[in-house]
Amino acid sequence: MASFAFSWYLFLFLWRLQNSLVSATVNASGTTPCLAISSALPGKVFFQENTAYVSSLGSYYSAQEEEINPACVVIPTCTADVSTALVILNDIHSSNSSSGGFAIRSGGHGIFAGDANIENGVTIDLSQFNSTDFIQPDKSVVRIGAGARWTTVYEVLDPYNLTVLGGRTPSVGVGGYLPGGGLSFLSQRFGWACDAENTIGYEVVLASGQVVYANASGPYSDLFLALKGGLNNLGIVTRFDMTTYSLGQMWGGFVLYPIAILDSMLSAYSDFMDPDNYDRDADMVFAVGYLNPGWVPILNLGMQYTKPVADPPVFRSLYNASVAEDDTMRIASLTNITAEEDAHNPSGYRQIYMTSTFAHTPEIYARAWDLFNSSADQVFAVANITYVFILQPTPILNGTNSLGLNASDIRLNIALVSVSWTNSEDDELVTNTVTDFFTALKALATDSSVDRDFIYANYAYKTQDPIDGYGAENKARLQAASKKYDAGGLFQTGVPGGFKLFV
Repeated sequence: MASFAFSWYLFLFLWRLQNSLVSATVNASGTTPCLAISSALPGKVFFQENTAYVSSLGSYYSAQEEEINPACVVIPTCTADVSTALVILNDIHSSNSSSGGFAIRSGGHGIFAGDANIENGVTIDLSQFNSTDFIQPDKSVVRIGAGARWTTVYEVLDPYNLTVLGGRTPSVGVGGYLPGGGLSFLSQRFGWACDAENTIGYEVVLASGQVVYANASGPYSDLFLALKGGLNNLGIVTRFDMTTYSLGQMWGGFVLYPIAILDSMLSAYSDFMDPDNYDRDADMVFAVGYLNPGWVPILNLGMQYTKPVADPPVFRSLYNASVAEDDTMRIASLTNITAEEDAHNPSGYRQIYMTSTFAHTPEIYARAWDLFNSSADQVFAVANITYVFILQPTPILNGTNSLGLNASDIRLNIALVSVSWTNSEDDELVTNTVTDFFTALKALATDSSVDRDFIYANYAYKTQDPIDGYGAENKARLQAASKKYDAGGLFQTGVPGGFKLFV
């Protein structure tokens, strides 16, 4: 341990000695921190005329993120590269807090502008951290790079009939999903995705550039807990070690119904959410809304059952193949089932997500739809708009995390409005309409005594505050971890994207 510490401080001293002339040049010429990082990491910093820069920018999910132009894109290939970049950025930030701004991206699935990209700053693209490897001979633990996407993870695990608690949308990046709380559709069977038994260790690069390993029992156990919901506030996670679970073939897919049966489907969904009907192998998303051109109403149910059992009893009132307009339910692998999700979430459009949480009560679902349907009247003329209201159940809660969820809430609904459209001149109308809907939905949930403060960060819009929704005690613990591991506030003021701890 002593030799590691000596090597680290020797590296730091030599780098700062070598970089003093580069930093002076950077400051004197008024150029960006990109020059300093490029000097330290030759061949790994890309500017606007480079194809790697263009490719990175073009791989974001939302058009809003693609429209942002960083001064450079840094594409590290190892943890030491990330450490070097952070030492430089932290030095610049320490001397001038208005300089050295940067963003961190994994899969680039963040929605709003600046979530994982930055105008005229440094974007650190973790896409090369994309490996998935078993650590133990018994394959009980898997090491996943922060830049991997869930599809590549599942492709490695499927042949062994194994899985981890990952995302239902396979193009989503691991590094953004897990620190945001990771509501996996496999959580019903195996436990909430922030549970301490699932992600068991994190390799983290701190603001100082120091690389640490955080787990439940080591010297960084407080950091370990803080990372379970701490987003991008505590360091750059380069690796996640996750527990694997046995999973073979499963039943899943999507069923498109005529909107005329919405009332009966809402009633069936309410029955599904009744704690007395809980089946830990079952999960679903209930999506209803409109598509343009034509303002076509849709009622689309995504259902998954983590056993190779077709039409299990828990879904009997929700699955009716005889009236379906389209039906892809089948027994298949996890990779095959999740691949379909991307078809329902094409990239390249303007996007907005916004979310809230309410507990199950039978009378709320039809009333929530009425509110959403009224809001839809405000945006029906927006070009190429998809305007969808989605209900997603949480599992029965367990485990340890920073999210402030109460295990006494047997079933909760994560409510999401997902909107895509094409023209920037419609941004304000769409955003205001969605905001007004959630104001009305919160009032309805409050009136029904089922409103909850929890805001699922991975679905939150920039005007929302998911960290505040964790509760005062959890927020204070996250703030304490930030002050301990990032005393200079690099990730609070140097990384403007995401949701901050001190607001």
